[in-house]
Amino acid sequence: MLALLRESPMHPYQMHKLFHERHKDEFLALKRGSLYHAIYRVERVGLIAVLRTGRTGKRPERTTYRITARGRTELVTWLRRMVGAPTMEVFCHCSQLHRRPRNLLIGPGRSNQKSLT
Repeated sequence: MLALLRESPMHPYQMHKLFHERHKDEFLALKRGSLYHAIYRVERVGLIAVLRTGRTGKRPERTTYRITARGRTELVTWLRRMVGAPTMEVFCHCSQLHRRPRNLLIGPGRSNQKSLT
């Protein structure tokens, strides 16, 4: 969720749609109810925040979320830990790493400490 919101602010329906379009639902059983629960939890600890709430036409009201500075820091920390200690779970998530600037993943002036091969 944090990685999606790092791309751009969005509402939960958009997040759910992107999970499906990017085939994340093939290894992550995500129901809409659990997505809303996760959003509530990460908003409560300050990793994301409400950007706006609104309605377009006759559509239901939607809340758009954005990642906070704290959320960006947590995401980068999590990605660095994940890459630094590869497990089978890491390989499931690595499909999104190409979207991250190299210096955010391993830090400026540092090199990979362990080879993945």
